[in-house]
Amino acid sequence: MIKSLSIPLVGRKLAGTLPWQPLLAVTQAVFWPSRWLGMAWVLAIGLFVTGMLIEEILPTITGIVGLLSLHLSIPIQINNLTSKKSWLLLPDFKPSVLTLLLILLVLWLLLITGINLNSESPRWFHLHYVAFLFSLVMLPTIYVRHLWPLLAEIVLLMVIAMRPDSRSWLVEHRSSGWFAGLVIMMTTLMWLWMKYRWLHAAQRIGGDVKRTSVFALYGIEIPWLMRLTRRPASLTGTLLLGDGDSWVASMVRATWATWLAPVTFWLLSILFGTPDKPSSKLWTEHVFLVLLTLCPLFTLCAQQQKSSQRLGRCWLFLGGARQSMYGFAERVFFQELAAYTAMTLCLMLLLLPYPMIVPLLCYGISATLLLCYLIFALAGQHFWWSISANLLLLLALLIAMDFLWAKPNFIYLASLALLLPVYPLRRYGKAYWLKLDYAQLKPRQLL
Repeated sequence: MIKSLSIPLVGRKLAGTLPWQPLLAVTQAVFWPSRWLGMAWVLAIGLFVTGMLIEEILPTITGIVGLLSLHLSIPIQINNLTSKKSWLLLPDFKPSVLTLLLILLVLWLLLITGINLNSESPRWFHLHYVAFLFSLVMLPTIYVRHLWPLLAEIVLLMVIAMRPDSRSWLVEHRSSGWFAGLVIMMTTLMWLWMKYRWLHAAQRIGGDVKRTSVFALYGIEIPWLMRLTRRPASLTGTLLLGDGDSWVASMVRATWATWLAPVTFWLLSILFGTPDKPSSKLWTEHVFLVLLTLCPLFTLCAQQQKSSQRLGRCWLFLGGARQSMYGFAERVFFQELAAYTAMTLCLMLLLLPYPMIVPLLCYGISATLLLCYLIFALAGQHFWWSISANLLLLLALLIAMDFLWAKPNFIYLASLALLLPVYPLRRYGKAYWLKLDYAQLKPRQLL
């Protein structure tokens, strides 16, 4: 079985060199798992080499940017391999990955050395900085098997680059012996940590991330937050949501969805804002405030897309009456809507002018009800039909609010108009659900 994992991934000429087969297999899986990614590597390297030979700036810079961008795909490919148990059976999988990363690091150091030899004033202290940045980009992301360390590092580097005091401090101490020693020590510790702590036996057995529903965490897998949202109240609700259906879980999801974007924008305004150029103008734009306060409510409709698909799964597992299952889906939705409305109201009290809070909240609730029952009515249609219809309607609702801003009476009328199609859509969706033939649906529409 082990040979079947490694030998087909290398050429016939290298079939006899058994010690090199795991490294070659991992190299192929990381650099050219598909034809397009392999062509991108060849194109970037070709542009860089051509620019260096003909001494032209444009192809050289393009090749360097392409190589740096493609290097960000390396931890993603390695994380994909570690999520597949078959790759963990490959002989010396962990040493092969670390050897591959060390070879890449050596190639970058050789490249910087060649550039220094050709320059009039070589700066050799750049070598340990290159090693540190390479290790910082690759190793934490591969260790935790997620992209959030890389995103945090990019934000941190942007903050350092925007701050004049931090830039001047780095320029002043970049050639100091103690600072260079600190950088080398941190780089060495990262590699030692990867060698002795990454993919150990316990992590291989129980370290796989248990994915929860998309709407609960919006693609961000945070273990402690996942534990809070997994608290169940009933078996039916857990099957329906793919997540906990208790009030605590609903409030955690609503708090996360409502406050994540405002807190992020607030932190960015603090980090990137300067006293002579305040960044508070954005918080007075009504378009920005509408997006910030209403979008969390509208994301609740994406939850109904999953719930409408899971209705069939609940019915197949529990064997209850379809009519009662549809009513339970409605009760779960209204519980989520109440939690999201409460968190949205708290956000509006902090951001919006007081005369606009109640009209905008009514508008958001009416639009959410309309989008939700439209999704239930399109439960048997193709996934992209439902998504496209809701996206178009959502864009129309947001554009309409741009014209209705500061006109509370018209917002109330628009909210009432949005509620009028809800009852017909509910009757149509419920009738369609009672006669829907789940044998005609694809398996992924039940998951």
